[in-house]
Amino acid sequence: MKFKRTGNTLYSTDTATKLHICHRKSPTATKPSTYLLREKGAYKGYFSSLYPIGGNTYRAEYGGIYYVVTLTDDGAVVEVQK
Repeated sequence: MKFKRTGNTLYSTDTATKLHICHRKSPTATKPSTYLLREKGAYKGYFSSLYPIGGNTYRAEYGGIYYVVTLTDDGAVVEVQK
């Protein structure tokens, strides 16, 4: 799924989903500093921590499914991890 990026907000090009890139004040060994909030319609809630795996690429997990998230200055790509 592709997203356009404005600041720390990712807008889906296919659905009404927004992902907000957020930063924890106190990261821990198991919770990295960056995470995503998902917004779709009236729903807004936690999506996943972003675990760095190299450069601007992260691993995320939601509902038992793992994703690879690649961030750029103007967008992002979220793919199911194979």
